[in-house]
Amino acid sequence: MQVIDTLPLPVCGTSRAQRDRRFKPDADYDYCAAKDQHYYGFKL
Repeated sequence: MQVIDTLPLPVCGTSRAQRDRRFKPDADYDYCAAKDQHYYGFKL
């Protein structure tokens, strides 16, 4: 059994996320507990 950790990949700051057009269908808002931050982007 292996534990797989995820890595946040922010696309842009949360203030610019509303204007994002390139990654709109795929990117999402999420929270990284290790960094204690909310971000808009992908989870690897």
